[in-house]
Amino acid sequence: MVTLVDVVGKRPASAPAIKAPSAPRFHRPLLVAAGICAVALAGLTALVYTTPFLPIDAAIERAQQAINVGPLVTVFNVYMQIGGPYGVMVEAIVIALVLVLNRVSWRLLLAGALGSGLYFLINMSFFRARPSVPNVLRVTEHPAASSFPSGHTVLFVFYAVILMTCLGLKFIPRRWQPLGWALAVVFVLVGGFSRNYSGAHWPSDVLAGVLIGVGWFSFVLSVRWISDPVLHPRAAHESPYKPAFVIEPGLRVELPRFAFNIWSTSLQRLGLVVRGVLYALVGVVAIAAIIGLRDSVDLQGSVTLIEQNALKFPVGIFAAAGLLGYALWSIVRAIDDPLERGSTFHGVMSRMAFLGSAGAYTGLALFSIQFAMGGSSGSGGGLPFGIDKLLGTQLTPLVLPVFGAVVVTTGLGQFADAWIAPFKTDFLPQQSNPHQWRAWVFAGRVGLFGRGIAFTAIGLLMVIGAFTGHAHWNYGLTRAFAVLLGLPAGAVIVTIVALGFIALGLQSATSPPVLRMKRGLDPPVHKRIAKES
Repeated sequence: MVTLVDVVGKRPASAPAIKAPSAPRFHRPLLVAAGICAVALAGLTALVYTTPFLPIDAAIERAQQAINVGPLVTVFNVYMQIGGPYGVMVEAIVIALVLVLNRVSWRLLLAGALGSGLYFLINMSFFRARPSVPNVLRVTEHPAASSFPSGHTVLFVFYAVILMTCLGLKFIPRRWQPLGWALAVVFVLVGGFSRNYSGAHWPSDVLAGVLIGVGWFSFVLSVRWISDPVLHPRAAHESPYKPAFVIEPGLRVELPRFAFNIWSTSLQRLGLVVRGVLYALVGVVAIAAIIGLRDSVDLQGSVTLIEQNALKFPVGIFAAAGLLGYALWSIVRAIDDPLERGSTFHGVMSRMAFLGSAGAYTGLALFSIQFAMGGSSGSGGGLPFGIDKLLGTQLTPLVLPVFGAVVVTTGLGQFADAWIAPFKTDFLPQQSNPHQWRAWVFAGRVGLFGRGIAFTAIGLLMVIGAFTGHAHWNYGLTRAFAVLLGLPAGAVIVTIVALGFIALGLQSATSPPVLRMKRGLDPPVHKRIAKES
């Protein structure tokens, strides 16, 4: 007999736990697309390996080269540069930009860059001769490496996919994103066409480059662990990732923490010292030029001077590290604004100039590495990263006067800064060491005044050269010194500039222990007094 207690005392058996289905690890459509590209690439590679010369390749390329592209030839030259001589540099800039603006995409960046390994594997497996006349109409570029596949095209796909997935999906409104993808496709197609138009590759080489790029990125994006943080980010309050940047009042952007750790800060301080040494050396050599001991030099020339010794390579690498450190400091002070320039017109212009300084010193660092490894030893003009070569002879006469006007405006801004001295609040021990502060500010004023003369002279030479038929980029500091020395009072003017550069170098080299290099420090003296009043 079963009692009520027995019935009540029995506990119902617990229901078996239902295991939630695990989310798939791959995006199947993308994985299928990667498989299709792989099969097509394998078939095309086998065809080219067994039949290196394909008549259909020659027919298509001749038809492409028969088209009158007009001014697009200059654009094709840009494609050639960003996929070849400057490919690694541009790729590094793209990766750095993406890491700053969308840090959660680091997995996609790393995995995407590994796709170049597939290109090298195929390229080194067998040799295919490049196009030649009379099979094609013209050959304006003839690299020595194997023609198959097109490495330029692989890079074009990399640029298009990375910029669109990592930045386009994040910052372009959803309704405009299809247009962004269309422009990315056009970018790749024009790049591929340029490789055929120059006679550097066969159409099948370009097709193989597209298959490698599209196929590899389809595979990489099919892996959810890699692509989900980029393609399907969580809501902001649920995301385990810290935003890449947060815009605060005053146009201040919060940078990643690694920009302020001890190693990064030490590198930035080293940059201030290296910059100071180079500027002081330019001034000293300019004084030597006045008395006829040797020719003057610019910053590139000062780099070559410090590397002309038995320790050329280690000194060059050390100098390059310092210059990259100063470029990093320029980015920090432009974006994070530890110097509190703010969002006024003058503040915004100063911070834009800081970004321009970052580009210039990055180019100088690359020059230092190149010279240390036995490369170029010239100085006296040109633009960072070889941009002057990208512009070519057709665009230079149009761009040079505009660039010269910008340089003249920069020079006038240097005069204004020498008078206003906005940097006087950048010195931390203003009250504890007022004498050093006054000397530091005075050196900065003298340095900016001298640099204002130099910039104004360089800019005027550019404008005059553009309108007198001398449209080239050899209007650097060395040429400015030579022109100034030819004037009636040129020796006096160059002496002022030289002393200014020496003063600016001393100010920069002594800045690391006293400069306001991060936020959270006490406000400048005049701002503190304003708040207290």
